[in-house]
Amino acid sequence: MSPDGTRIAFTVNDVMKVMDMDFHEVASVAAGPDHTLFPITFTTDAKRVLAYVARTKYNPNNPAYNKQAVVGFEGLRVVTIGDERSKTEVVALAGSAGIGMAPSPCWLQEAHHIAGICGSQIILWDATSGNELARFPAPPLVDDCVCAAFSHDGKRIAWGHSNGKLSVWDAVSGLKVMNGHSQEIKSVAFSPDGKRLVSGSARQDAASLGRCDRQPGANSQRAHGGRS
Repeated sequence: MSPDGTRIAFTVNDVMKVMDMDFHEVASVAAGPDHTLFPITFTTDAKRVLAYVARTKYNPNNPAYNKQAVVGFEGLRVVTIGDERSKTEVVALAGSAGIGMAPSPCWLQEAHHIAGICGSQIILWDATSGNELARFPAPPLVDDCVCAAFSHDGKRIAWGHSNGKLSVWDAVSGLKVMNGHSQEIKSVAFSPDGKRLVSGSARQDAASLGRCDRQPGANSQRAHGGRS
């Protein structure tokens, strides 16, 4: 479902469909013979869908399930949903076919950028052109990433981890790790200016407010009494 709750995306009979909440079809996209497009998530403006392409083949042992079996991952696509003035377009994310794995739970997006954890690296793409903008080492405990968020200007990305730490990537200063909570972080969000980060855990001291321009390893401030 899109962040604003107005659209849903799903795949049926090897075709990815986008519908509004009245079940009117907004877009329908096929990946071509022996391939299937699967939606991952919408951009924040609900105008694009991040999806991955899987190579498929006929499965004679399971004809009831779309007659296809997934046999390989072949990269990521951005589907820009058309309207009365433009048609739906599909753009491949540069280099995504070579990551050799399906997307992790911590893929995230906003209107103009897409970022994802690809093995031991994090890649940032332009959502319109599909061009790669940056590539850098993934934060520690990347497999324990629970939640993620973009800053509003797209220049910072934050990840919350199961050990209570926060990883923040900045386009200028690089990657830093902040001490956030003593338990798993459930949610993260940036302030409108992108300089502060709020995170929530399962404890009573749920709201943790930290400056993103602090030195790596700096402790954050906590506000008691809330729950995420």
